[in-house]
Amino acid sequence: MAYIRKIQISNFRSYKNNENVLKDIKNLNMFTGKNNSGKTNILRAINLFFNPKEYDPKLDMNMIKQLTGGGTKHPKIKLEIHDENITINNKNVFNIELDLNFKVNANDKFSYKVTQKHHEEKLNSSKKIEAYLNKTFKCVYLSTTDEGIAEQAYSVVNDMILQYYKKKNNNIKKSIEEFETNYENLLGAFKDNIEDLEAELTKQFYIFKNNDIDITPRLKIGNEKEISDFLLENIKLELDDSYSQVLKAKGAGVQRTSLILLSLFLMKELYSTKNKIILLDEPEAFLYPLLILELKDTIENAALETNNSQIFMTSHSREFLSEINNHKYAFFNIEQEYEKKKYERSINDEDINKFSVIKEFDSSTKFTVLKNYGLLDNIDDHDKIIICEGKTDKNYLVKILEGKPFRPQIRYGKYTDYIKEDSEESSVEEADSHSNYFTKGTESIIPILLYLDRVSNVNRDIFILVDGDKAGKDAKKKIISRHYSNLNIDIKILPNNKQIEDVVFEKEEFISKVLKILKLDNNNERSFREAINKVKDNESVIKKTQQFIEMFDLEINIGEVKRDLSNNLNENNIKKDWIIEDLNKFFKF
Repeated sequence: MAYIRKIQISNFRSYKNNENVLKDIKNLNMFTGKNNSGKTNILRAINLFFNPKEYDPKLDMNMIKQLTGGGTKHPKIKLEIHDENITINNKNVFNIELDLNFKVNANDKFSYKVTQKHHEEKLNSSKKIEAYLNKTFKCVYLSTTDEGIAEQAYSVVNDMILQYYKKKNNNIKKSIEEFETNYENLLGAFKDNIEDLEAELTKQFYIFKNNDIDITPRLKIGNEKEISDFLLENIKLELDDSYSQVLKAKGAGVQRTSLILLSLFLMKELYSTKNKIILLDEPEAFLYPLLILELKDTIENAALETNNSQIFMTSHSREFLSEINNHKYAFFNIEQEYEKKKYERSINDEDINKFSVIKEFDSSTKFTVLKNYGLLDNIDDHDKIIICEGKTDKNYLVKILEGKPFRPQIRYGKYTDYIKEDSEESSVEEADSHSNYFTKGTESIIPILLYLDRVSNVNRDIFILVDGDKAGKDAKKKIISRHYSNLNIDIKILPNNKQIEDVVFEKEEFISKVLKILKLDNNNERSFREAINKVKDNESVIKKTQQFIEMFDLEINIGEVKRDLSNNLNENNIKKDWIIEDLNKFFKF
C-alpha cells in the first residue's frame, strides 16, 4: 500500500516558503491553532496536490508573492510517499512535487515530477505521475468554509454513488459505460463542427460589426460537466426524520454529519485498493457534544481499522483535542507570524508579510494548546503530572512554574476519578468496584495513582508533593509500597510538621498577608504578630494561625485563610528555591 509520510508547502496562500514541513504523518492527523492561523490552508494544499486543475491564482498564490512578483511565485507542494510497489534508489520512499510554475507544454497549468534521480518508467513524466496518483490515491475534501454543505454533498458524493452503482450492478455498469462512450462521441462531434456553427452565428451578430463594435460569438465546449451530473440529476440525497427532505432542508449539524458518514461509507466500499486521503475541516462544526463523541469514534475507526486511510483534520473541539497525548494521532500546531519588509519589486513603501508557520508539537506547544482550551488539568492521557493535596497547593505551584516552557498537569482530590483506596480488608479489585467516592488531601493520592496507572498505557512522570505531617509521611509509605506499571514517581515531602504556606512565604510576608485577611483590631493584631514570630523551626505558621483563630473565636476558618493566601499571588512574595530545582531536574525543563 501507499501512504503519505511528509508534506512540504511553498507559496500557497498563507504559507510562503519551503520550510513548512509536516513530518511523521500518521493515519490520524490533527491541526490545532487559533482562528485564521492557516489550519484550513493545509487541507486545501493537500487537496490541490491531488486536484491541481482546481488551482486559482487569485486565491491560492501566497499574497506577498503576488505583491512582489517573485520568480517562483506559484505554489509548490511536495509529498514524500511510501509505496511498496515502487522502488527508487533501492528504497520504497520517494518525493513527488506539484509545481505550478513549471509547464511542460504551453497549455499546461502544472507539472508533477519526482525530485530524485530515478529510472522508474511509471513516474518519468508529469502525465504518468498524474495517472499514478489517480490510480493509487483517492482524495476527498469536506470543507466548512469554501462552499455550502449541500453543494459539497452534490459534488463529492454524486461521483461516488455512480461508481457504487457500477460496482454493485452489472447491467447499470454496462449502461453507464455505453452512455459514457456516446457522450464522448457527442462532444467530439460538436467540437469537429463548432466552427461552422460559429460562422452562422456571426452573421446574426452583424449589427455590432455595422456599428464598429468588435464582438464575435464563440462557442466553448467545456469538460466541466461530469457524467455523474447527467446520470444522477434525478437522484437526490434525502434524509427521513418522520418526513423525507433533501439534505439542504435539514439542520447544519445533520447536513455536515451526514456528508461525512456517507463519504466514509462510499470511500470504504469503492476504494479498498487505494489509499484514501480524507480532509475534514472542523468535523465537529454545528454538533452538540454527545454527537461529536460518536462522530469522533466513527472517524477513528475509519482511519485505524485499515492501513490505507489517512485522515487530516482541523479542530477546536475539546473532544478531539483531549487526544493530544494519544500516540495514534499526529498533532501539528499552526501559528501566524508577521514581518514588515521592503520588497524591491513591490509598489508599496513597506509591506506587511503575514504568514503561517507549522510548529513542532513539543511539550511547550502542547502546554499552550491545552491551556488555551482549558484542558491542561483534565485529560487522562497527560504524561507529565504533579499530584498535590489540594487547590491551594496547586495555586502556589502554578505561580512557581510561571515562566517555564511548559507546566505539567496538576491533580489533587478533585481528580480522584471515583477510585477508592483499597484498605487492608479489601482487594484492589474490590476497591475498583466502589463508585461515587470522593476524597481529599493525602487520602486522594493513592486513588489518583491507581486511576492514572490503569486508565491507559501512557508512560507518565509523576511528581508528588505532600505535607511534612503524619498524614504526609504515611502517604509516602503507602505510595512507595505499591507497584505501578506505567508510572515514574518522585515524592517530595515537606520538612517536619510543615505545610506549603510555611515554605512559600517569609515569616514577615506571611504575617502581612494574613493580617489583611483577618482584619484584626490593634490588640489582636499585636497578639498575632507575637504568636507567629515565636513559631520555632519545627513548628508550622499555618497551624499556629489555626490555633489563633480558634482561641479568639474569629468568624473565619483556616481553609478560607489558606484559600485567600493562595489567590492573587505575585512573583515577588513567594519563595521557589525549596522546590524549583527538584522540578527542573525531574521534568527536564
